[in-house]
This record gives sequence, structure tokens and C-alpha cells, in this order.
Amino acid sequence: MKARAPSAQGPLRCLGLLGILALCAASHPAMAQSESILQKVLRTHVLTVGTISGNPPWEFTTPDGQLDGYDVGIAKAIAADLGAKLEFVQTSGAG
Repeated sequence: MKARAPSAQGPLRCLGLLGILALCAASHPAMAQSESILQKVLRTHVLTVGTISGNPPWEFTTPDGQLDGYDVGIAKAIAADLGAKLEFVQTSGAG
């Protein structure tokens, strides 16, 4: 299956979602008093990312069983910048 041509919105969408998550976590009183997601990643050196593998070109599984796509590439780049091991958790699109 050939992936569709990329659009500029994919990486921006992912970064936008990460920004929204960070703002929500920072503004919630319970989260502000506990360890942030970023602090936990920096402490444990593990970044866990949820993905839906059937959503090309954002996320898909290659014929050899590896996850690939724009969102996967962005997650790999973020993990590398943080010096963290990357773990994917595959989810369904429902709920």
C-alpha cells in the first residue's frame, strides 16, 4: 500500500496535541503538585506513546511488522532529543 503525499498539517497536528496536553497538565491543580509527564520521562528515560497503527500516512504497520508514519517519526525524534527509550502502545480508534 503506497502512502499518500504528506501535508504540512501532520507534524503540526502532533506538536499541537503535545502542546495542549502540556497546558492541560500544567493547569490542573493535582498535576501541578505531582510529577509532570516530562519530569517522569526525564527521570525514567522512557517515553510511552499511544498510536493507532491503521491510519496512514500518520501511523501504519510496515509489511515487516514495524510501526512507521509521520507521528511515529515525530515520536522517535522527541525520544531521541530527550535521551529516552521509546515505547509504543497500540490502541484501537474507538473511544
